[in-house]
Amino acid sequence: MSTFSVGGLASGLDTKSIVDQLMAIEGRTKTTLDWKSQLWSARKTAWSDLNSKLLTLQNAANALLRPETWVPPVATPGTFTATSGDPSRLTATAGASATAGSYAVDVLQLARAEISRSSGTLSPATSGIRATGAFYEGNANVVEGNEAITALRQANGTNNVGLNTNSRITMNYTVNGVAQSAEFLVNTVGNGGDGTTLANLSTWVASTIGNGASAAWVGGQLRVTTAPGTNAELDAMSFTAVNAAGTNLPNFNSLAGAGSSTFTAASDGGVTVADTLTIAGNGGSWNVGLSIGDQKADIVAKINATSGIGVTASLVSGEIELRSTTTGAASAFTVTSPNGTAASLGFTETQAAQDAQYTVNGTTYTSAVNNGAAGAIPDVTLNLLATTSTTLTVGAGTPGSSTEDKFVAATKAKIQDFVTAYNATLDYVHQRTQGESRVASPKNLGEYLQGPMSRDVGFSGVAFDLRRLTGDVVSGLPSGESMLSDFGIKTSFSLGGGGNNGKLTIDDAALDAALRADPTKVQAVLGNIGAGAGIAADDGIVRRISEQVSLLRVGGRVDSSMNGAGNEVKRIQDSMDRMTQRLEKKRQYYDRMFASLETTLGKMQSQGQWLSGQLAGLSGGQSQ
Repeated sequence: MSTFSVGGLASGLDTKSIVDQLMAIEGRTKTTLDWKSQLWSARKTAWSDLNSKLLTLQNAANALLRPETWVPPVATPGTFTATSGDPSRLTATAGASATAGSYAVDVLQLARAEISRSSGTLSPATSGIRATGAFYEGNANVVEGNEAITALRQANGTNNVGLNTNSRITMNYTVNGVAQSAEFLVNTVGNGGDGTTLANLSTWVASTIGNGASAAWVGGQLRVTTAPGTNAELDAMSFTAVNAAGTNLPNFNSLAGAGSSTFTAASDGGVTVADTLTIAGNGGSWNVGLSIGDQKADIVAKINATSGIGVTASLVSGEIELRSTTTGAASAFTVTSPNGTAASLGFTETQAAQDAQYTVNGTTYTSAVNNGAAGAIPDVTLNLLATTSTTLTVGAGTPGSSTEDKFVAATKAKIQDFVTAYNATLDYVHQRTQGESRVASPKNLGEYLQGPMSRDVGFSGVAFDLRRLTGDVVSGLPSGESMLSDFGIKTSFSLGGGGNNGKLTIDDAALDAALRADPTKVQAVLGNIGAGAGIAADDGIVRRISEQVSLLRVGGRVDSSMNGAGNEVKRIQDSMDRMTQRLEKKRQYYDRMFASLETTLGKMQSQGQWLSGQLAGLSGGQSQ
């Protein structure tokens, strides 16, 4: 807190205005840091917005990859009707080849999906401990921490290291890659110094490092424990000293305790070693890569981001729950990993996969699905809603209509959603990298923040990666049926660049004709899953884009750039906080300096007035 003062009473100077101008000069660096913080915040926002657009694109791509999107059009049955005696538990649809009659149906059990939930824990975040070598007092004994600092000796206990009152000990330390320095004054507490005991020193060390750090003397060593997690870990710490006269103290500097080393390394917890979850069953086997430090929420996100995987993941009461995407006994799955993460999570089956079971006229049947169970009654599909015992009556009805138009419209709508999301992503990248330019010599904050992404090749490279994939050929398919353009999904370019290069357009007539002629050919170009791992030449174009987006968003360039920008904002803010403290101390110094000046000038003025009075008295006496 600055001391209150009325400036200029003796000197006639506006000392408050002078101090304000001096502080304005001192604060220029802080202003620069504030501008940089806002610039990095703008970059983080740009990456975050791009991440959202990529997620929309991935969702639209995955919608096209789902098998149910490509179910071929069929005629709706309508020549027969099926009437259930218990429609809240059983419904049915009869086709043109059904046989009229009455059927006794008993639904014994419904098909269920496999559900497995974790019950174990991942490693918690741990603190790092950095320890100096041993400090010594008399008789070659290591210190306990309550000794006077001036009592320190070399390891043999004979030679004083030279510390005295007003000696200064400098601590150089690095936290999360940022090198810093601070100075400790050996003096009496309350007399303007930091303290005289080693306990004072350890308390100062902890408060100086901050961020939840603590310090204690153990076996003669000064051990500093940081907050849990690697972001706060103390990367380096060393001490040097000079005496009151400013002379280096080699005896102190050569102590084993002058340097330090990691006693215990910090950990972010979570996954402790890179691992791969293998989820096998439900018609396939999928590998999900895990990184050191991944938490349960990260694992859930990575599972759900794995294209075509046969399970969905969610966090339920803090535990990972996996549910197969289909029902039936064949939907059962297992979870394993080579490096122990699956065992640590401890997945336990909470609902077993099972087939539906029902009887028709006394004969038992099973079905992997509840809706669409077929085969028991000719050309009749059953929808099993709950267990029941009832009668199903099949009778004559009216012809149905074709569903081809509905299928084509629904499929084209999903393709349009994908194209819209793809173009929106390219538009956003172009706007931020080409539509905005950095100001060479900014004169204000608005100019400084203009075009934060204009020179970011990583940002513009996202659009390049996507454009490169849309023009690819799907290997193994016939010529004329292996590219997006073969089915009316074309790439548009404009002369001179601009915002159109690489965006997709749809030839509605060509796409409509292709879907009606043979939708499986369109599906192959869009969503074919090849034999290779990752992005392979025989994969469909939309699947390649979905995989590329997943690589960018989950631990890739977009993910790391968002985190890096956030870390930079925090680092700059920490520097600004420390600078605010230093500026406040500087203002206090200026206030004290000018207050002292005013006091001195006031005394001089008082003495001058007294002397003038004396001289006047002497002159009066002589005139008499």
